[in-house]
Amino acid sequence: MIQLAIILLSILFLSLLIGWSYNSFIHRKNALQYAYSSLETMLQKRHELLPKLAEVVQTSAEFEFRLVQEATSLLKQTNSKELPPAAMVRHENQIAKSITQITSAINRDAALRQGQSFVHLQKSIVEVEAQISASRRAYNAAVMEYNNSIEMFPTAVFASLLKLQRIDPVDLIVLEPEYAVRDK
Repeated sequence: MIQLAIILLSILFLSLLIGWSYNSFIHRKNALQYAYSSLETMLQKRHELLPKLAEVVQTSAEFEFRLVQEATSLLKQTNSKELPPAAMVRHENQIAKSITQITSAINRDAALRQGQSFVHLQKSIVEVEAQISASRRAYNAAVMEYNNSIEMFPTAVFASLLKLQRIDPVDLIVLEPEYAVRDK
């Protein structure tokens, strides 16, 4: 009788442990998807600002339109949401480099630098980049939590049975305020 009670309690404990582990994985996976979705939303805001930047700089006859055309073609190449995370990071880093090149060129053009519409747009770019940075940190924190949950005992046993894989954090280039157009 005591042996039966011990067996039943062991089965109950094991069932609770498996249920808790599974729910923990689901919670972390959902948090990871939410953080990734938030990051995609912030990157979409960056995409929406790039054509506005192009519109503002087209007022200058001296501006290097090649830079704007390259940035615009990057946006048209593919939808970032359709790419796997590693390819999305490479694509977004190219877009960030394009924005950096455009703002560097604008820093050499006093007329563009002083335009009110550009000053407003530049503030928007800095704000969006701060949001991208925060979203990247939140996503990478969710990745770390998820990876820890599938690598630590006892949940690692169940994670291997469910064939859960590690996920790599993203390493997006985020334009820092020093990339902003300077008033001279």
